[in-house]
Amino acid sequence: MPSQGFCPRCGQQLSSTATAGSDGLCAPCHLSVIEPLVVPATHEITTCGTCGAVQEGERWRDTDAGRVQLAVEEVEDMVAVHRSIDVDEWGLLAHEPTGDQVRIDVELSGSVRGEPTLASEHIIVTFATAQCHRCSRIAGGYFASVLQVRAAGRVPTDAELTEAETIASAYIRRRIGLGDRNAFISDVQRNKDGLDIKLSTNQIGGAIAKQLTDRLGGEVRSHPTLVTEDGDGNEVYRVTYTVRLPRYTTGDIISLDSFESPIVITNLGEHITGLQLGPYAPVYIDQGTAATAHRLGHLNDVLETTVVAPAGEDTLQVLHPKTMQTVTVRQPPGEVIEAGVVTVFVDADRVWPVPGDPAASIRQMRQEV
Repeated sequence: MPSQGFCPRCGQQLSSTATAGSDGLCAPCHLSVIEPLVVPATHEITTCGTCGAVQEGERWRDTDAGRVQLAVEEVEDMVAVHRSIDVDEWGLLAHEPTGDQVRIDVELSGSVRGEPTLASEHIIVTFATAQCHRCSRIAGGYFASVLQVRAAGRVPTDAELTEAETIASAYIRRRIGLGDRNAFISDVQRNKDGLDIKLSTNQIGGAIAKQLTDRLGGEVRSHPTLVTEDGDGNEVYRVTYTVRLPRYTTGDIISLDSFESPIVITNLGEHITGLQLGPYAPVYIDQGTAATAHRLGHLNDVLETTVVAPAGEDTLQVLHPKTMQTVTVRQPPGEVIEAGVVTVFVDADRVWPVPGDPAASIRQMRQEV
């Protein structure tokens, strides 16, 4: 085997399989003067004691990872291998946590100047606890906007308030899922007028207010209040968004001058959807028109009465539940009259059979069109 010279440090003769580098040293001598594997002896990770987020510089990152996984993820980015080593493989071995510490062993195998080599180090990762900016703000009751849920001429129902809370919570979860750490609800309070929700930003307050009116109908009004100036002298406003739900709710029975018979409200939103009794046809009412309506009652007010006899192909003779007089009414399309009993809504001397599920009747009519 041809000679490659001698190592100036130990005098070992170098061969073609144990070549010298630019420093002229053999592999063992070269390893003795370098650090093949560089890992800090210790490292500290700070997590939020409330939500578990991990601090990264001035920022916080939400994570579901446990301490061992967090330690491994951070140490992976801290390992440095000397440029003269050809790495075959390296890995991390995490030990079970001891108190607030996790030990991680770092092991490497490879070669240097043609000679196989192994290297190992370990690092102690210590966990510290602090409170992230979001949790600190929540704990301090911070809010930037207030969402008020009210109703025109009435108090919102429990079902409406519950749906409003659900819509707000779902929106916040979506924002957090997209990485928005400024999204949170500070407080939710029901009161004699409705519902107040304190939110972290004005943008979130406005977005949830729009979703509420899209789902439940009504209108939104905003009222900004100057609260301070930021470090650059910009005015900072706190905005109150008042969602005023429609005067009527799903299941209400109303009358409008432009319709000859009562309407059962089946859905609220940008427009009101209803089923007109008598013709049993779907109607769509804008919020302005709905404001002129008169409330006659609710589906909870319907009564059962006796069917005297069929009066035609789509009509029935029934007893007026209050006067006990026989009256002729139209049978709701698709309704099966069982045991000689029909459900009706009474408006003065008029009797209107009511389908078992008005909203389902509308859906069926849409399918038949």
